[in-house]
Amino acid sequence: MENKHIIAILIIIIIILAVALAAVALPSLNSKEATKITITSNNTLYEGENLSVNLTTINGTPIVGEKVNVTVINEDGSKDFMNAVTDENGTAQVKLDKREGNYTVNCTYGGNENYSGNSTQQELNVIKEVVEQVSSQSSSSSAASSSSSKSSQSDYRPAVDSGGITREEADYWGWQYTPEHGGHYHGSRDAWDEEAGVYHD
Repeated sequence: MENKHIIAILIIIIIILAVALAAVALPSLNSKEATKITITSNNTLYEGENLSVNLTTINGTPIVGEKVNVTVINEDGSKDFMNAVTDENGTAQVKLDKREGNYTVNCTYGGNENYSGNSTQQELNVIKEVVEQVSSQSSSSSAASSSSSKSSQSDYRPAVDSGGITREEADYWGWQYTPEHGGHYHGSRDAWDEEAGVYHD
């Protein structure tokens, strides 16, 4: 009789131990590794730039080949949905194609059998690229300056040329000025006489 009681007690103890072991083992079998998702690009981007997201374990190990979902909330409340797959560094990039304005970006990782899901959110400001405009303005300014300089040079006429002809005389006869040969007023059909050192027809 005593043997039966001892056997029964042993069976109860074994059952209790089995239940306790199962209670400890099951959570470890079903547990998933925690993850961390971070938006690594700046919160201010130029039009056409990519949004970068990094997915890692809580310890910083990159999670490779996993899909990250990106939702962009526009200023009017409408939403655009896109996704990208993480590379060997755990980085996923999506091209926003957004015009200048303010947006809210939600990035979500759904998780899998090994990793738990996670999400993050960031306010985003998209601005226009201005470098080309500055360059264009600079070029226009240089061209205008050059044109003005050339114009002032071509309009220059001395009060008296090297031959003693005054500007008023040249205007009266309709002569033009040339800086060649020391600077002379002459008629449109006049040619330079090297021996005489004057223009004449």
